[in-house]
Amino acid sequence: MIITEDNFDETFNPQINHFERAKADESVADGDVCGFGGTLYETYGEELDYVFNLAKTTKRVWTIVEEDDKLFMVSGFKRVNRLGFIVCDNEYKNNNLVIDLN
Repeated sequence: MIITEDNFDETFNPQINHFERAKADESVADGDVCGFGGTLYETYGEELDYVFNLAKTTKRVWTIVEEDDKLFMVSGFKRVNRLGFIVCDNEYKNNNLVIDLN
């Protein structure tokens, strides 16, 4: 099932990356602390550990993937072609959701 990026934001409410927020100067807006409007989590280190552990117990993790030079956001924790992760306040119910970011 494919949904729009606008619908995604309204439905799932992506969280600001709290690791990057804590490192950034308070004058930096939440949406500017990292990519994807401040919501992108990295694929390594403490951010990866946080996302991986969250994905084991919730359905709030989304993976940004690149395939054939196109970007997509897919529900769940993926390892292949991943560029980063998004964590949301609200859980998804369908394990096969895709958002086309092109």
